[in-house]
Amino acid sequence: MSIRSRLSSNLRLLRLQRRWSQAELANHSGLECKTIRLIESETALPTIEDIDRIASALEVNCSDLLDEFEPE
Repeated sequence: MSIRSRLSSNLRLLRLQRRWSQAELANHSGLECKTIRLIESETALPTIEDIDRIASALEVNCSDLLDEFEPE
């Protein structure tokens, strides 16, 4: 699985575990909803700063968004 696919999958999984919409994650992270949608659809690659903001909003480490992730 490519890093882009892992990021997309992990982001979606972690967001849904919190029962957040893309708009709610955007609000918590300070990013635009369109940005979240594009990352989840593997259309855009976020900056390191975007990854950090998303991780902070989800209360996870940046590595949790990029590593192979086994759901609990």
